[in-house]
Amino acid sequence: MKLDTLMVEAIAATCREREIEGAIREYLEIAEFLDQGIRQQVEFDAESLTEATGISLLAGEWEQCMSVQRQAIRWTFLDPDDASEFPRCARAPSARRRPA
Repeated sequence: MKLDTLMVEAIAATCREREIEGAIREYLEIAEFLDQGIRQQVEFDAESLTEATGISLLAGEWEQCMSVQRQAIRWTFLDPDDASEFPRCARAPSARRRPA
């Protein structure tokens, strides 16, 4: 287990349920803000690539390219073990509650 996980568990052990839920909500808001920034940066990168190369991809090809690029940026700036979990984590914050 990682040190940051152990620290979060130790802090959470002293918190009330509503405090934990609030902290999770705030964490997810920050993560969503960062993810929106990643999405915007990928769009900027795609526009720059088109301008620099003159290459135009079909809509489906662009979406696939952008999807791969978003994941690559998440892996660069977020913990690789957690980056692939973000969409699932964001949809189900209650699944991350500590055991009673």
